[in-house]
Amino acid sequence: MRDLFRRRRKKFRGELVGYARYVFNDHFVLFLFLLLGLALTQYREILVDPRPYQVGLAWFVPVFSLFAFWPMRMATYMRRGDEYFLLVPEEAVKQWLQLVYRRTSKSQILRAVLVFAAFLPLWWVAYGTWWPALAAFGLGALLQQVLLQRRYRVLRQAGPVDWTFWIEEEQGRTQGILRFFSLFTQVKGFEERVRMRAYWNPLLPILERGQSNPWYSLFLRSFLRKGPYYGVWLRLQILALLALLFVPQGWLAAGLAFVANYLLYFQLLALFHSQDGQVMTELFPYGVASKAAGLRRLLQFQLGTFSLLLSLLVLLSRGAFLEAGIFLLAMIALLWLYIPYKLRGLVDADV
Repeated sequence: MRDLFRRRRKKFRGELVGYARYVFNDHFVLFLFLLLGLALTQYREILVDPRPYQVGLAWFVPVFSLFAFWPMRMATYMRRGDEYFLLVPEEAVKQWLQLVYRRTSKSQILRAVLVFAAFLPLWWVAYGTWWPALAAFGLGALLQQVLLQRRYRVLRQAGPVDWTFWIEEEQGRTQGILRFFSLFTQVKGFEERVRMRAYWNPLLPILERGQSNPWYSLFLRSFLRKGPYYGVWLRLQILALLALLFVPQGWLAAGLAFVANYLLYFQLLALFHSQDGQVMTELFPYGVASKAAGLRRLLQFQLGTFSLLLSLLVLLSRGAFLEAGIFLLAMIALLWLYIPYKLRGLVDADV
């Protein structure tokens, strides 16, 4: 039984490795290193002179340190149909689940220790003693184990395996991983979720006024309702806004905001393939160039313009005029040079 699940684990990890080469390309890795450099520069500045950050660190450090203890799901590699085909060796399945639970408990506390250790210098800077850090670590470790035991309390129940629970739990875990990779490339086995978000309906006729390109309407609705695109846009926009509002150095705030915007629009380019499974789009009397033009209008002229104006407004309100000018030039290069370049590559690959 262990060999069966190990083969499934090996196959799934092999698929992730295949998708990773499309995600961590040269440009993405370069900007990740840039983001890491900006973060380490700010980290060093806090350690050298913590006085301007003293109040913020008092609540920032405990909150983000405790996030390290948030329990993740068990990787059981259960599949639909196991309730029939693995019913006979059910006792062996129970032993596998117990083994995975023990491994998960150990690996998650180890992950929490490593992440918590990265915040230890900030604990000393914020409080001047190690006692709050030790108390937070003990509380976080306790909460993690309590939440894990509560989530998987079915392991302590006598009787047959709860096949429905374990299969749905594994589906949720794998779909969450594949959802990330689906932002960059086409992913096999990914099941997209659709949310209506009816509160955007009054805005749709305004955005579509004067438009005759059906691809634009499809991409707009895919962005708002299909898959993780809207959630990614919202999270990265909030991240960029928080950096612009709370990072004291204007150049660092502008740099972090630009990196967030780059990551955002790099991922939103995956909208180009969001309608590939729709058979009726083959009947459109429009070529692939019209498809690229529809996505370009959404990313460049609407979402991109909104991001640019919002960021410039915050920078100018802070009096960071030089940083605002540099940010404007960088965003122009991103929206008017990088996005069209990537779209041409997608068009060439789609022909």
